[in-house]
Amino acid sequence: MKKLLVACLLCASVIGLAFGQAKAASKTTVIVASSVDANPQNYTNVFYNKFIELAQQYSDNAFDFQFFPSMQLGDEQETVRGIQLGTIHIANLATNNYAPFAPSCGWVNMPYMFDSLEEFRALVDAMWDQNNEWAIKEGGCRLLCILDIGYRQLTTSAKHPVRKLADAKGIKIRTPQNALMVSTFKALGLEPTAVSFAETFNALQQGVVDGQEGCFNNVVTLKFYEAQKYATMIN
Repeated sequence: MKKLLVACLLCASVIGLAFGQAKAASKTTVIVASSVDANPQNYTNVFYNKFIELAQQYSDNAFDFQFFPSMQLGDEQETVRGIQLGTIHIANLATNNYAPFAPSCGWVNMPYMFDSLEEFRALVDAMWDQNNEWAIKEGGCRLLCILDIGYRQLTTSAKHPVRKLADAKGIKIRTPQNALMVSTFKALGLEPTAVSFAETFNALQQGVVDGQEGCFNNVVTLKFYEAQKYATMIN
């Protein structure tokens, strides 16, 4: 069975945005934080641009969306705290980085839970109301959308090529700051080190970790993936 990556979660404060409001004299500012760059072809930005289009359409152009890409407002968990404080209104982050705030929502990160993308999507749809109830009650945020972007991957330096699970034993692997994912790697006999995605590049450069587990798109965004330098194993 494959482990499906559910990489992008959009959160908005529970107070929310009044999309049905009449056109105001001045536009309402909406601060949007993202962990990815501003490339218009990026999967999350395609969604974001469509979201803005519809929000402006339904609100009679009542909002001033201000977009801060590439973790300019902090790493993904910091942006959740910003939403809770009201300094950020919408954030784009991995589901595994929201789970520490709303543990019940962490079910989507259970290893080897889904056999197919279709199975995942069907369960997310069936669980949507319950999942949002947990998200609001436990983490103070409302889910706007969950995007699936493929499989998670293990990326290691050329000194530690990984072709099978046994090759990864004893290698220091960066994982998200998520207790479930850390315990999963420990159960597989690996040596996980929880590191913020914003600090992953430095951790690799300084030898704190020998590789990382995450999304290929994020690896490219960090620009530490080089074909001659790193080997990738798709889970």
